[in-house]
Amino acid sequence: MKEALDPREVLKRHGISPITDLGQHFLVNPKGVLKFVEALDLGGEEFVVEVGAGTGVLTRPIAERAGFLVAVEIDGRLCKVLEEELSDLPNVRVVHGDFLRFPLDELASGGREVVLAGNLPFGISSRVLAKVVREHRRVRRAVLTFQREVADRILSRPGSRHYCSLSVLTRLLFDVRRVCNFPPHFFYPRPEVTSTVLRFDRLPEPREEVPDLSLFERVVKAAFSARRKTIENALSGGMPELGGKGAVRALLRSCGIDPAKRAEQISLKEFARLTRAVSDLTG
Repeated sequence: MKEALDPREVLKRHGISPITDLGQHFLVNPKGVLKFVEALDLGGEEFVVEVGAGTGVLTRPIAERAGFLVAVEIDGRLCKVLEEELSDLPNVRVVHGDFLRFPLDELASGGREVVLAGNLPFGISSRVLAKVVREHRRVRRAVLTFQREVADRILSRPGSRHYCSLSVLTRLLFDVRRVCNFPPHFFYPRPEVTSTVLRFDRLPEPREEVPDLSLFERVVKAAFSARRKTIENALSGGMPELGGKGAVRALLRSCGIDPAKRAEQISLKEFARLTRAVSDLTG
C-alpha cells in the first residue's frame, strides 16, 4: 500500500500554488485523513465519487478500500497531478470538470448507487448538498466537509436559530451525524474557520410521505425565503400560485399550522403535511 504524499510536497514538486477563488484548502493532517476515510465505512466493493480530489491525499486511501473511484477535479493542473500520482491504481478514473454540472448517471453508469466523498470548498458545499438531495436515490452514503457554521445549520432542529431549508431537506431523506471537527491547522492553506465532517446515510424510505420532492423543496425554500416573516407571509410571497394571503392562511389552518408561526418553528412532519395540501390544491 503506497502512502499518499503530503499535499504541500506534491504541490511544491509540481510547481503549483493553491487558487483562492476555487476555495482550495488541502487536508494535510494524517490523523484527519484517516478519520475521514474510516467514516466512509468502505467494504471493498463500493463505487465512490470524490468531489474535489485535489492532490489525491484522500483519493489513494479511499481507492484502496473501494471497488472503483471516480475522482472529479475542476482544476486542470491538479487533474494532471492526480493522473501521475495515482497511475498505479487501476480502479481510479480522473474526471476534469465541475461536479455540480455532472449528473451522477454520467459518473456512475448502470444505475449504480454511489458513496460520495469530498473535502468541499466552502463556497460550493451547500450546492453540493442540494445536489445530493435531488439525486438521493443514487447516493447510498456521503461523507463531506463543511464550514462548522453550515454543519450546525444542517444538524439543527425546529426552534433553533440555525434551523433552515437544508435541515429539513436532508432530514427527510438521510440520517445525518457529525463525525468530527477539523481545526484550521489541519489544512493548507489554513482557512479562517473550523471545518466539520458530516456523514449522511440514506434512509430506506423518506421520514415523511411527500407527493413530489421538487414540490416539497419549493415549499420549504419559500417558507425560509423570508425568515423574519410569518409562514403565511413568506408563502404568499414565495408561491403566488397559492392565491394570496387569505388562501394561504386557510391552507395552513387546514394543515393544523398556525399562520403566525415562522419557518424555523415548523417541523418536518408539518412541512410534509403542507406539501401534500399544496399538491392537492394545485393539482
